[in-house]
Amino acid sequence: MINMKNMPFPVYSSFVFGDTLLIYFEKDQQLGLAMIPAAMADLIPEHRKDLKDTVGCRDLARQSGYPFPAYDFESLVQLKLAGDPWALQNAAGLSMRNSGSCPRFKLKEQKADAVSVETVFSDGSGLEVVHSVSFVEEAGLFEINTEFINNSGKPVKLEYLASFSIGLLSLFQSDDSVGKVHRFLSSWSAECRPEIRTIEEMGLEASWQGAGVRSLRFGQFAGIPVRNFYPFLGFEDDRNQVFWGASVVAPGSWEMELSRRDDFLNLSGGLPGRESNAWCKIIAPQEHFAGPCAAVGCVQGKAEDFYSRLRAYQNEMLFTLPEKAHDFPLVFNEWCSTWGKPGVKQIRPILEKLPELGAKYLSLDAGWFVEEGCKSVIGDWDEAKSRYPEGLAAFTQEMLDKGVTPGVWFEFENANINSKVFKEHPEYFLHLDGEVLRIGESVCFNFEKPEVWRYLDEKMIAMLRKNKFGYMKVDYNVVIPCGSDSDDGAVPAEVMRRHTEAVCAYFEHIRQELPELVIESCASGGHRISPWWVRFADMVSGSDAHEGWEIPIISAHQSLLIPARALQVWAAVRENDSSDRLHYSLAAGCLGRLVLSGNPDLLDEKQFAIVKEALVFYRKIVPVLKDGKVSIPCTAAGRWNNPSGYQVVRREKKNLELVVFHTFADSPEEIILSGNGRIVSSFLPDGVVCASNGSIVFKNLRPFSGGAVLLER
Repeated sequence: MINMKNMPFPVYSSFVFGDTLLIYFEKDQQLGLAMIPAAMADLIPEHRKDLKDTVGCRDLARQSGYPFPAYDFESLVQLKLAGDPWALQNAAGLSMRNSGSCPRFKLKEQKADAVSVETVFSDGSGLEVVHSVSFVEEAGLFEINTEFINNSGKPVKLEYLASFSIGLLSLFQSDDSVGKVHRFLSSWSAECRPEIRTIEEMGLEASWQGAGVRSLRFGQFAGIPVRNFYPFLGFEDDRNQVFWGASVVAPGSWEMELSRRDDFLNLSGGLPGRESNAWCKIIAPQEHFAGPCAAVGCVQGKAEDFYSRLRAYQNEMLFTLPEKAHDFPLVFNEWCSTWGKPGVKQIRPILEKLPELGAKYLSLDAGWFVEEGCKSVIGDWDEAKSRYPEGLAAFTQEMLDKGVTPGVWFEFENANINSKVFKEHPEYFLHLDGEVLRIGESVCFNFEKPEVWRYLDEKMIAMLRKNKFGYMKVDYNVVIPCGSDSDDGAVPAEVMRRHTEAVCAYFEHIRQELPELVIESCASGGHRISPWWVRFADMVSGSDAHEGWEIPIISAHQSLLIPARALQVWAAVRENDSSDRLHYSLAAGCLGRLVLSGNPDLLDEKQFAIVKEALVFYRKIVPVLKDGKVSIPCTAAGRWNNPSGYQVVRREKKNLELVVFHTFADSPEEIILSGNGRIVSSFLPDGVVCASNGSIVFKNLRPFSGGAVLLER
């Protein structure tokens, strides 16, 4: 039972789902939401009520008679309607939380069942907010979203609507909450760099008076969800070993915020609002509106325990891929083989080697449509006859005859300004301020137009059918900056949201038309590795860091957040690769879904044997990759593209454990890890040995190599 007397506010209702306790607390017919590990419910201490005896407040409190409360109520409904005031305490321009719209909405009703809670609020004029919490049992996380409903009979302008807001972080501390903030920085070819800093280092320490809003607000405001940051934010109460985390499940723009006015922290997120992205939306009478949902939860333990749940949530949400792709079949992508010049004479020697390696897919990358000696023009998608003199269909049939499913690259959301489709139909494309919206030499299709869908059906879907392609790599390299014009007067940021929604609808349309097609989502590598896009794809390209030293470092941290069955990791093999270099590249592939590239046709007998050995080992580790628990006990020091030291990634599932290591500059000759188990299989460079007898020991290590072992306990 909850220790009711120690709750800062009266408890309206509480629910236990799995190992998590949801607590709805109330004030003035409003509700807030807290969540804690259910096993810790009786550990909530009495929290201080005020700051009147603190050094900073005591004299002012004595003279003013004001006690300076240590905490204040914050609603689980966070929104702002045009015309209502922003919050005080220097919040304007910093946070849209706690606006004058929040107290307008009073509790109307709450209903719950075995897996969900729905709470309805009303302002009495016909405006309602429906807050929904759904428990995803297999993951131990909650899907939370908030819907705004206009039954007032007149249009209203919505300027901000958070999808979720959880407060009272951390209930297990009796005064001002301290702990660590967790998030992931993300740049092109440097995706998911972890950032762990204390509350004080992030500027979130409460003021002496419990006033003055502190806010860490960040997000993405364009057509890709993973740039600058991954859509995740976590708070760790490391004193009490509790971790709260959330990931916004958005296809494009999103925002996360960790804020406080007093002792407790609040975690919220959803669409970016008017302050940060100039977004607002006119909600017509009888119209309903909701932003993206969020995956939210808390665990008694460490960040890695939450990440395991986030991966499980994605697996539950996303497992749509065709049956033939479930067991991590090997994909060969020729991008690092031809670098944009794929044709029969370049690819056929590689194709001859793929059956021996067990490859199931061969994907033709960018350039398949470019005539030899010509410049690439995206958008027309005409077959390059000079590259396929007998026709593309004849070559794809050749692949099928060898037991390899053909794949192909498309970047169908944009076109080049020199394309026939743009010259003939400029009305197909997005406009801003009355002019075609150009990004360099590219223009972007308007997916709200039915004629765009018809064009892509004729040029892309028909082409995939005709040539029997069973795999499609969908790239996205042209980022829409801020939105576009609309016929109905919507602001550019709202048009951007609608556009991204329409793109997602077209992905669903592809699924309906070609249900057996395996789809890889690539956006300059890892710009769409978020939960939403993994949902629409069967695999996601992890990074464009194709051959650098940073590949295993990037992939290791991505493997915390992304299910291995979706996370592609490149392993390019070259004829001039040493044994150590081959082991480095191929061991990195053991961190996710291995994608082979390079020149296997040019390898000598010993090199080719190493690749085959790696792929045999990889087949053995697939059961662990599917949903094992991941930890990174040590990782590289210094710059990712010039790393030093070594990295170890451990993945456990039941009685099996996969250990993958990589060495960098100044690496030790020996790595000793805690744990034990019988070595079932290994993939190790020449001379490197692994022993498991009370501890796991790798010996005879050299800089810039890699390997892996599979253990059974």
